[in-house]
Amino acid sequence: MKILAAIITHNRCELLERCINHLQKQTRIPDSILVVNNGSTDATVDMLIRRNIQHINQENLGSAGGWNRCISYALENHFDAVWLMDDDGFSNPSALECLESNLNTGTACVSSVVLREKDRKRLVFPFPVLNDKKLPVIFSLRYKLKTINDVLSECPSELYPFANFFNGALISCDAIKKIGNVNKDFFICGDEVDYFYRLRSVGKVLTDMNAHHYHPNVNERTWSDLKIYYYTKNTIILNKRHLNMVPLRNILAVAATFYRIFIHNGLKGVISYLYRNNLKALQISIRRGLDGRVAVDFLDKRILVLCPNPENYAPAQRLKYEQYFEFLRANNYDIQVSSFMTESFQKIVYSKGNYITKAMWTVVGYFRRFYDLLRLPFYDGVYVFLSVTPFGPYFFEFLTRILNKNIIYDIDDMVFLKTTSVYNQPVSALKGRGKMQYMMKHAKHIITCTDTLDDYARQYNKNTTNISSTINTDTYIPTNRYNNSNQLVIGWSGSHSTSQYLYLLDNVLKNISSSHSVKILVIGDASFNIDGLELEALPWRESTEVDDLTKIDIGLYPLPDEPWVYGKSGLKALQYMALGIPTVASAVGMNFKVIEDGVSGFLVKNDREWISTITRLIDDPTLRARVGEASRLRVLSTYSVKVNQPTYLSIFKKVYG
Repeated sequence: MKILAAIITHNRCELLERCINHLQKQTRIPDSILVVNNGSTDATVDMLIRRNIQHINQENLGSAGGWNRCISYALENHFDAVWLMDDDGFSNPSALECLESNLNTGTACVSSVVLREKDRKRLVFPFPVLNDKKLPVIFSLRYKLKTINDVLSECPSELYPFANFFNGALISCDAIKKIGNVNKDFFICGDEVDYFYRLRSVGKVLTDMNAHHYHPNVNERTWSDLKIYYYTKNTIILNKRHLNMVPLRNILAVAATFYRIFIHNGLKGVISYLYRNNLKALQISIRRGLDGRVAVDFLDKRILVLCPNPENYAPAQRLKYEQYFEFLRANNYDIQVSSFMTESFQKIVYSKGNYITKAMWTVVGYFRRFYDLLRLPFYDGVYVFLSVTPFGPYFFEFLTRILNKNIIYDIDDMVFLKTTSVYNQPVSALKGRGKMQYMMKHAKHIITCTDTLDDYARQYNKNTTNISSTINTDTYIPTNRYNNSNQLVIGWSGSHSTSQYLYLLDNVLKNISSSHSVKILVIGDASFNIDGLELEALPWRESTEVDDLTKIDIGLYPLPDEPWVYGKSGLKALQYMALGIPTVASAVGMNFKVIEDGVSGFLVKNDREWISTITRLIDDPTLRARVGEASRLRVLSTYSVKVNQPTYLSIFKKVYG
């Protein structure tokens, strides 16, 4: 039998050399020794070259990637069996001889028993007690075998029908050809269990109690967040793939996670894990485990987003940074959002009255921020949108900066100007005006949304990037057929606070309606009304937003020429344009940058131009088609999420690493 002894290593040069020395002292010498070097940065490569040991250098692909490469090498070079082991253990002199003698026909693998090197009667990885189906028992007073004597009491034959891979496991290459290679996407934790059950499907898998592999006590090693994540996720995946009573085993797996954190990291480790809000990471690992997705997907940079509104409510958040969350998470940023307002608060904040209820929810918001301050030091960075808290001086912004200096500050609109909400006038005077300037001064990077706002921010900080509101063009799909066979719809989209701008077109809309059969559609303010118009007013709903917008044939974007407007990013115009809706907008602010007048939309200055431009579009379907198609291309090339993803990612890498 031609046998390859294969070791994977990462930055353990001395232990690796010890392992090689014991391989070369075997009573049955391996036919070849291979070391797969998982990106070591110590003296490993020099030692292997000096000792003339065959080796393969690769990036650190985790244990699963290392085993995969070892097995591939064994198959490529026509070995009959491969003897796999980690770099920190070593085998007794007769181990390979014992294993080879028991690797008979019908046996897929024979493994060494892994013993503590300082307590050679005690197993490093206790064996489970097995039921009649050779699966680990759950309901039993005795469910783990922790010593050699425990195992022998269960199995006098000295060949126990279970194995803990891959420390000293001799695997038949014929069996490997039947089941395939180790799944690299397990990365760490679970790859060995998965391969054990896969091998057992084509032959016996045994542990020879006379073949000893000595290994450090792993309970003395601290578990990292990465290890905890993959242990939990992959254990849940393996329960579903290979075991029975899956829901119960999953509950036990989560409990075992905390037990293992305690064993490896101590009570302080458990407290630290909870205090650093790792329950969110644990939830992610559980959810992905239940999804059954085997992938290298650990989220290694933890970012806390502090914002006014809950996710998926405010357009300024939804159509700015929120729609990049999935992309950023795919690039190893663990995004966690903490809004000042709860969803319950959000639902009443723009309603008239309810001042006592609003005050109570505001107090809740401040308690939420105190909790955020406690956990800020344990994040890799903070992303602040507008302000940390809405009222008073920059006290909370100051504490945020003290506790975590890696801050990206995102500002939308000219929010530092003195404006008053018609729905919350009694508290408008309490809003902190110096918060924005403080955040601009002390952030490591500022994201703005208009040229005017960017120029203002640069007075305080030179590290700025102007990113307008952007559109997910995979969701915004044009459906307009550009014909006059049905009644045309002239539409506007916004909110309660911005519907005042549509009233600027009172006379324009009445003039158009008197000469053309059109319907006015208002989205975002269900109470909007202008007497004498055929008008439908809808509340904004996330679930129907795009469908509601596609009902529009001509989009309106009226704005007054005032300082506040110069902070507007042209968002509503971009939403129309992304759907191929020809847009008529006020010739003011960012609209000059967003819309190419006469090409991808129209910019108008007074009522006369509003009326003439809308009339032309009503009468000429071909013009609507030309402008609509050009506006869609304009968004695709400049204002789409896909186009701006690299910009966001570069800022995150610059600030957070």
